[in-house]
Amino acid sequence: MNIFSVLAVNEGDEDNVPDPVVPYYAIYKEGVFLHRKTQIGNVLVRQTSLPTNATLAKLGNANGVFQWTGEKIPGKIIAQATDFFTRIYDAHGTEAEVIITMHNDTGEFRLFVPYQRVSGTGVKSLFDAAHIDKNYTVVGSIHSHCNFGAFHSGTDSADAADMDGIHFTIGMLKSNPPQIVAMAVMNKKEFHYSDPNMVADVVFTGETAPEWWDRYVFPGTTPDTKPKGMKTTTQHQWDVFKGTIPQHVAKTPTPITTPKNYGRYMPMDTDWENPWGDYVTRMLNRQPNREQRKHPHPQQQVIPFQPTTESRLFNQKKKRSRAVEFNQTPEQLAIDSMIDEAMKQDVIVASDWLLIDAEEMDNITTWRELLLNKLDTICDILEMVNVEITYVAKEATA
Repeated sequence: MNIFSVLAVNEGDEDNVPDPVVPYYAIYKEGVFLHRKTQIGNVLVRQTSLPTNATLAKLGNANGVFQWTGEKIPGKIIAQATDFFTRIYDAHGTEAEVIITMHNDTGEFRLFVPYQRVSGTGVKSLFDAAHIDKNYTVVGSIHSHCNFGAFHSGTDSADAADMDGIHFTIGMLKSNPPQIVAMAVMNKKEFHYSDPNMVADVVFTGETAPEWWDRYVFPGTTPDTKPKGMKTTTQHQWDVFKGTIPQHVAKTPTPITTPKNYGRYMPMDTDWENPWGDYVTRMLNRQPNREQRKHPHPQQQVIPFQPTTESRLFNQKKKRSRAVEFNQTPEQLAIDSMIDEAMKQDVIVASDWLLIDAEEMDNITTWRELLLNKLDTICDILEMVNVEITYVAKEATA
């Protein structure tokens, strides 16, 4: 079996490349060169192609391999986080999060508590980089799943994708012992551990978390004004953290210039005085008390952080009028009926609207994919309690 290494070399460093104890590839602007040693000297030979599968050993993992080389995270860190999570769950019935930091010289681990907006099914955190001791580096996170099973949800994976490090989820806080899972994330690739004890001494008791940590947890409304101590955090970042503005601003919807599908979801900045002449006048006169049906698009309407079915978004959607259904297609009527029933049953929640663009509101395929993704998630969760679900989707028709 041939053994090769990959080395990136800057232009002009030909004399400084390592001695080829074994052959290796060097990358230059001119291309990829094989560097090998002969009896009479070392040679760099340009390659017209990279090695084939026949000459390379199999790694066994398409994502790559992560090898933990440092000291295990001590049990007191896990125990302190568990105590904090349990206290928050008892007080508010919500999740919580802590950040794992490590001393650059001694390798000592300690926890850092960020500002966090929490609910029973999620946590969004924010911290000022200046608040992390300059001698410490962020190396991961731990968050709770209340009294649900410990697993890495799709949201957890998305959050961890932006933070290289080790990430733990602790669930079943009221069980003895609780559940814990671990994964490392590097360059947006996940490396899951079948046994968290491989990277940490898993101990759930014996340590307590300071009570002042609780002041950084917001189970309801967060302060409107950014704390003065957050010097490197902008007001915009704080507003995104609060949930008053979307994290990703969608493109401006194309203005509607014809009366096609009038009465469906319209941009809020439409000139309602006389955009289409007598057509609008006739419609408004037909239903003088009719409210404008507003599209809950994140760019057009602020969606407050309120994880209850009594939020303003839900109330607004429940009141929308059926006065112009005569101008709707069967597909549009099916979408409206689906939205009404899904919201009554809490299947569609406020955060789901952030996934729907303005031009997709009347596309039934968009709603099918959203609901099928929810069904897949539920099936995955049920498998954790030994319930296997099999479903067959009907063939989609236009």
